[in-house]
Amino acid sequence: MSELFRSAMSYLSQVAPASSSSVSKADHPLVGSVVQVGGLRLRIRSLIAEGGFALVFSAQDSRGNWYALKRQLAADR
Repeated sequence: MSELFRSAMSYLSQVAPASSSSVSKADHPLVGSVVQVGGLRLRIRSLIAEGGFALVFSAQDSRGNWYALKRQLAADR
């Protein structure tokens, strides 16, 4: 299961590069995009929270179930 979320977060990090400036919750580039996590296709609805090391998004599947997606920000060494 952890590999599933790791691959989803890897995808999210490729779609929208990390930025040091704060982005409006409604204007974030990932809001409105669709990501696949395992067998789920999730539409990112909004940015819930932004911290020093992560972004948390709300996402919804085609059945109306809601999920939280966390994009972990980490520097490569």
